[in-house]
Amino acid sequence: MSTTTIVILQVLRQGSFPLYYAVETFPPITFGKGHKVRISRFFKCSRNAFQSLVIFSLSFCVLAPCSVNGEDAAVAIGISRPTWHNLPCTQGNLDSLTDHASFDVVVVALTCNHCPVAAAYYDRMNEFVKRHSAEERVTLLAVSVSHQESDKLPRMKQIAEQNKFQFAYLYDASQQIGKSFGGTITPEFFVLNKNRVLVYRGAWDDNNNPAKVSIHYVEDAVEAALRGEVPSTTSTTARGCLVTYADSP
Repeated sequence: MSTTTIVILQVLRQGSFPLYYAVETFPPITFGKGHKVRISRFFKCSRNAFQSLVIFSLSFCVLAPCSVNGEDAAVAIGISRPTWHNLPCTQGNLDSLTDHASFDVVVVALTCNHCPVAAAYYDRMNEFVKRHSAEERVTLLAVSVSHQESDKLPRMKQIAEQNKFQFAYLYDASQQIGKSFGGTITPEFFVLNKNRVLVYRGAWDDNNNPAKVSIHYVEDAVEAALRGEVPSTTSTTARGCLVTYADSP
């Protein structure tokens, strides 16, 4: 299956007059040593054109499931229950979701070693685990699905030791965990509630620079899940490096 072009639509309002905009996201382009760039085109359109795009987008996604890197991207917030079984960990053990049954909330970070944006969040992830360690209600795990040598288990063990990871760091050579979560970016974060239903996916916060962060998406989603509530924000756009799946075109 080829990568699907998805048209995202939005209506903005200026005073009492609606302004119709569309953002067309094209399939990623590969260049150099496997690097990929995704290009988007932002444009203003008429109301009639906007309505036509809405109809086209809805019918397209109903008739053919929208996909990311050749995988089904229909991972539904509040419905999906992604899982994993017996993944090797930098600590030497095998890890499954069922190993964390005592926790009310599980946070999964799709990450890697080579991406500078992913590396920028190591400290924030460590701090998060330390804050929640006393109550033992929340756990965080990281996972790499990259086939780059620098992202595989030997290097993962070095990174975990150098950064004094307070969390388990798993490797999935099959990349199945990334696909089951619909992961497309590293780092990308997923929050599972007590019933292990996906209640949030996307960015950790609203700024790569920790000094400029004003919204803590993951922390807010976790607190809501602990209260048995639906997070006010259930999905955001992750920022970082594109995940490459081995069977993508």
